Amino acid sequence: MNCNIPLFLANLMASYCIACILYLLITRITNIGTPFNDALKKYPELIKIKNKSVEKRRNIFLLLLLLLICIMYTFSPFDECIATETESFEGSPDICNRAQDIFVVTN
Repeated sequence: MNCNIPLFLANLMASYCIACILYLLITRITNIGTPFNDALKKYPELIKIKNKSVEKRRNIFLLLLLLLICIMYTFSPFDECIATETESFEGSPDICNRAQDIFVVTN
């Protein structure tokens, strides 16, 4: 398994994750409002429909997340990315060895 990840993809993923977290924080702190939810207050029956949909979507997401965590734990697709102290992948940076020191407990 070749574990060399292009640097631009790693940076893109990190930027996306940080932007999502900052977006959530900023929109909560600045209280920019929720025009859709404000308009729904006039129609209580629509709020019930929306809440049912939110619950279904949340349950689907949580079920898929749990399933994927179990699959990742069972198959461990990235185990080969952690090199031992004596071996390393061709062209891979030293980060593999540092990741092993941080995340893998050896006796």
